[in-house]
Amino acid sequence: MLTDIRSFRLNADLIQKLEEMAARKQIAANVIVSKAVRRAVDYEPKAEQAGIVAIQKTTLKFLWDNLTTENARDLGKSHGGERGAELMLLWFKRFTFEEFVETMRMFGAEWGGVYQFEYGYLDGVHHLVMRHDLGRNFTTYMGAACSETLKLLVLDYEMTESENQLSIAVTR
Repeated sequence: MLTDIRSFRLNADLIQKLEEMAARKQIAANVIVSKAVRRAVDYEPKAEQAGIVAIQKTTLKFLWDNLTTENARDLGKSHGGERGAELMLLWFKRFTFEEFVETMRMFGAEWGGVYQFEYGYLDGVHHLVMRHDLGRNFTTYMGAACSETLKLLVLDYEMTESENQLSIAVTR
């Protein structure tokens, strides 16, 4: 990836907060700034276009806890499949397994903060794990959404659902 040097003016209080955060996280301030700019340029315009909004996790938990399992599954089915493909095409201009993995990482973990995401590849099997604290209905929702989307990609997969985790093993 090419980089270029640019100068920007920032308020002194913002610089102080940036330097404190960098020290606390033990990373360069430039990493934080680059991530913030990338979010503003790559994520926020498309998130607005896709109707994505920020919401407190406690509100999400309340909503998931008050759905029936069948409602959660139906919602997942409607958000996966064609809608999942449309989201990936909007974001990446492609609908492939690689974009599926990136979508799961980006929306749920990096920018969404809804779950922790792990991805690995071992012996011809891709392993995706999403850990969360939103309860069984959220797992059901994610499982249904992922299943509908993976079916469109015509991939062999196995899912394991639990109270706070969805695991997917994909063979390609």
